[in-house]
Amino acid sequence: MANTLTQVIPQIMAQSLPILRESAVMPRLVNTSFGPDTATRGSTVHIPINAASTARAITAAITPAANQDLTPTNVDVTLANHYEATFNLTDKDAAEAMSGYIPRQLQECVKAIGNEIDKTIIALHSTIYQACNEGHAPGTTPFGTNINIVASGRKQLNAANAALDNRYAVIDPSAEANMILLGNLLNTYQRGDTSTIKEGSIGRILGFDWYMNQNVASTTYGTGWVTGYIASTVGCAVADTTINLINATASGTILVGDVFKSGAGIYTISVADTVTSTVAVAVTFAPAMATAVATGDAITVGASFTPNLLFHRDAIVFASRVLTGGDAGVGNVQSIVDPVTGVALSFEVTREYYQTTWRVSSLWGTKVVRAALASKLVG
Repeated sequence: MANTLTQVIPQIMAQSLPILRESAVMPRLVNTSFGPDTATRGSTVHIPINAASTARAITAAITPAANQDLTPTNVDVTLANHYEATFNLTDKDAAEAMSGYIPRQLQECVKAIGNEIDKTIIALHSTIYQACNEGHAPGTTPFGTNINIVASGRKQLNAANAALDNRYAVIDPSAEANMILLGNLLNTYQRGDTSTIKEGSIGRILGFDWYMNQNVASTTYGTGWVTGYIASTVGCAVADTTINLINATASGTILVGDVFKSGAGIYTISVADTVTSTVAVAVTFAPAMATAVATGDAITVGASFTPNLLFHRDAIVFASRVLTGGDAGVGNVQSIVDPVTGVALSFEVTREYYQTTWRVSSLWGTKVVRAALASKLVG
């Protein structure tokens, strides 16, 4: 029986790839250009990071100039995420199932895996420290009246020397709903195309390819990161990355990724901490403070926000591998690596006691490797 079922897996695998590409938006946009080696859960993939080069003047001489030494670095991405989606049918269920049920249900499993991968990559926003801050407060859906905030994010990527190609914007449904109704997007004579008015598609504007992603969801702040913080007995100077804060009532956790606003800047907590009311705590954040904070100055802790992202492809890496070990590759397990998303999927059919179990699984890891090439558009 298992051999008979296994024969249909290649067809189902091919039919599932379009579903995977629809649900897993982020792997198509980040850097996946690494070899398709097999791996085990918990193993690491070494990602090379190019070193910056310096141009120098050439001076004719008998002896050639010394070579310029470069020190490329590697970033290790751990394949820590191993997920599956399954269903089973008894022989009675299989006999009564409508034609096409199994392929359709397997596609739902693929969709579940794709959504989980998407959520994992989006969750990396907590390690992206830059945030767009052009007249916008965390916890407020952007694009209510204009798209000015995008200029702030574009400026940050430009300052980090991000290449002008392969820039992407990924936003939640509420932000997209605001954006597609803005006059300068709907006025097709300005844009030169009719995709927004006909299809509701934003396309490419302001140097970014825009994607709506339902997996961009609201964050939850640490329980101790609440309104009422002021600078304690020590102020915070320009270029500092720590600030001493105190709150008369706050008690609980501060999480990596929590944000606050001081002056015109939005800053991201980079080290988790625990706070107690009336006790000063040194909070570490990024980027460096742009405007000095005096003792007693209040900082603004916004509401929970939605981490819409503006980024260059090289800011984030994603690696997925076919699992080795155990029964992988034996008989009823077949795997495929999608050339578009880079996601490795394994399909397994197990014949059990008067029933058959179908499994779809994937092994992957992801990491922010160049945080300066990304910015949060906090919604």
